[in-house]
Amino acid sequence: MNEFFVAPLNKTLHQTEEFDCGTPALNHWLRHIAGQHQDKGISRSFVLASDRRPDVVSGYYALAIRQLVATSSLPADFSRRLPREVPALTLARLAICQSLQGRGYGEFLLYDALWRAKAASAQVGGSLLFVDAKDADGARFYAQYGFRPLPDSPLTLAMPLSQIG
Repeated sequence: MNEFFVAPLNKTLHQTEEFDCGTPALNHWLRHIAGQHQDKGISRSFVLASDRRPDVVSGYYALAIRQLVATSSLPADFSRRLPREVPALTLARLAICQSLQGRGYGEFLLYDALWRAKAASAQVGGSLLFVDAKDADGARFYAQYGFRPLPDSPLTLAMPLSQIG
C-alpha cells in the first residue's frame, strides 16, 4: 500500500470522471458534487491516489460537520456526562474503485479519515464521529472498526472521538 497516498481533492488535478466503485450514487457524488461542496465549505473530500498516477482517483472519502446531536438518541454509554446536545463530525462518504476493493484500501482510507476527524476535533471540538451507512453491509464494515449503531437508527453509526488513538 505504500505506493498510494491520500490527498485533498483538487478539482484541477484529480480526474473523477472515470472513478467507478460500483455504486452509481457514490460515483455521481464524487464526479458532480464533491467539488461544489468543497467550494461552498460544506465538506472536504480526500482522495486515494498512486505515486505513478497521482491524477487518478482510486478511492475517496468526505468529512463534514454534523448538526448538533441530541444525546438522547445515542447509545447510553456514549451520552454519560454530556449535555443534551453535542457537536459532531460526519464521515459523509467513503468509496474504493472496483479494481481495488477487498484489498484493504477501504480500511486505509477509514484510518486516514479517523485521524483527520480526531485532529479536527482537537482544534475545534466535537464529541463523536458519525457515519450514515448506505446498507447493512456498510454498517457491518464500520461496526468492525468500533462504530456503534444508534438504538433507533441501525444504519447511523457513531464513535466517540476519544476512542480514536
